[in-house]
Amino acid sequence: MGRTDTMPTPNLPTWCVVPISSREQRIGRVFLLHGAAVRSAHQTYWSNHPKAVCILELHREKLDKFMEGVSLMAKFPHFQGWGDGLYA
Repeated sequence: MGRTDTMPTPNLPTWCVVPISSREQRIGRVFLLHGAAVRSAHQTYWSNHPKAVCILELHREKLDKFMEGVSLMAKFPHFQGWGDGLYA
């Protein structure tokens, strides 16, 4: 596929600009249009990350048991629901 167009890049030297087709530029347009929302989501995620790690560490044993059960259900889906209510 031949590259014919270039994206406007005012902050880059001309030797860094690689001409690309309009079709290949579509994802870039999405990031430019929604950059503020992506940045906000990214900042929110990383600002909450330490709290999430703390919560996971606090409940590590319960989470390990839960994940072990999920793994077993994935390996043996025909037993899913078997025994429900027997030990409640």
